[in-house]
Amino acid sequence: MRSLPNGHISSFIGNGYASNFNLLLFTFKKTFWQMTQHNVGALVVVKPGQEKSLAGIVTERDYLRKIIVQGRSSKSTKVGDIMTEENKLITVKPGTKVLQAMQLMTENRIRHIPVIEGTGMLGMVSIGDVVRAVVNEHREELNRLNAYIQGGY
Repeated sequence: MRSLPNGHISSFIGNGYASNFNLLLFTFKKTFWQMTQHNVGALVVVKPGQEKSLAGIVTERDYLRKIIVQGRSSKSTKVGDIMTEENKLITVKPGTKVLQAMQLMTENRIRHIPVIEGTGMLGMVSIGDVVRAVVNEHREELNRLNAYIQGGY
């Protein structure tokens, strides 16, 4: 298979909503409101006073599994209590191939993956971003093959 657009995760950085405030002490109700307002399925939690330093990630699945199923209150549960913490996160670098990221996301059953460089986070990629890139590349390849078959290559 040919490489995907730019071939690397770096082609996605800067395409989505970013939260530049510390969510650790927010209740999940307030955080879930942020997610719905921006139509996103996950938010990055940053370390206090360190805008690009990742503390963890909180997702819709966290809401379902760690609040609803466990009978907790979203009004009183703090994000820091239920987020996936930094040391348990699966991340990629800007140079990671798109198909490698897709494989990581599929094998680990995750929908969002932070993009890290050095000690800072550059952005986050969703499985939707990755699938769109693969579909677009396949469409382009199909168009190239059709042109070749028709002699217009």
